[in-house]
Amino acid sequence: MSVALNGLPKRLVSKGLLSEAAAQRAYFQANSDGVSFVSYLMEHHIVDSQDITSAASAEFGIPLFDIKVFDPDPEVIKLIDERLMLELNALPLLKRGKRLYV
Repeated sequence: MSVALNGLPKRLVSKGLLSEAAAQRAYFQANSDGVSFVSYLMEHHIVDSQDITSAASAEFGIPLFDIKVFDPDPEVIKLIDERLMLELNALPLLKRGKRLYV
């Protein structure tokens, strides 16, 4: 059985990171395993996480942000409780005036 690829799976195929057949297999196996398509690809080392991130950025029109090159201000980090940061998967980036950017 095959399904028409769209969204991120189609983008990965068009970038040559995954064959259409491999994308189909991964899609169905991920559904069968009850995990997301992306999780399945990464857990089984089918596509590199950086390639997935780059393709997702292009597909969804969201710019990439490499947190490894960011040097956060410790005073800004202290503005949000660590538990809340983990719960929301959010990191305070900077504060301008009364606004906190996360």
